[in-house]
Amino acid sequence: MSLREAKKQLVGEEILNAAERLFRERGFSRTTMAAIAGEACVSRQTLVNYFGTKEEILAAIGNNWLRCELEKTRRRLVQGTGSESPVGRIRQGIRLLARAVSQDREFMRLVYERSGAMLPRRSTGTHSGANNGWEQGFNLYAGLYRAAQERREIHRELDPDKLAEMTFAVQFVAIHTWLTGFWRRRESLEKKLLSEFDVLLHGATVRAADD
Repeated sequence: MSLREAKKQLVGEEILNAAERLFRERGFSRTTMAAIAGEACVSRQTLVNYFGTKEEILAAIGNNWLRCELEKTRRRLVQGTGSESPVGRIRQGIRLLARAVSQDREFMRLVYERSGAMLPRRSTGTHSGANNGWEQGFNLYAGLYRAAQERREIHRELDPDKLAEMTFAVQFVAIHTWLTGFWRRRESLEKKLLSEFDVLLHGATVRAADD
């Protein structure tokens, strides 16, 4: 990374840190772009060169959070004990994500409701995408599903990449409904995610042997 690129990245990080402080202190609606520029010690034009709207800034904050959490999860699971089954390690990853979201529920609700964060997207921008985190997460889960197939825990004919994608899809829709109180059910996020993962894992189709 060149000196110019490093400086640009540093300014972008300062903007995101300043914006997050203001969003938490004042709330999203009462925080202006001018206030963010002042807090970050940059001009309004410099801010707009990096992020055009508050929603873009919030999305970048959410994407950075996701990338960090997925990387922490990846490290934890890679360091898992050899006695843990691949499926058990996926469940542990789900637990870790649920606990991270639960610890910062109000801010995560803001991120989900007011930005396009938490959705996988390709991006060449420095701050606008979390594709590296998503790719790492997908690759990790797909690898665990392949290991589960080798141990005959998962049907071999199933595509591990699709299983990984479905696992992420279930998680993030379930997180959204939990954060927003969509179903008005009182249950922990960890319990919700694990129960829905079990439905995905075991399926809903009645087999002849189950009749």
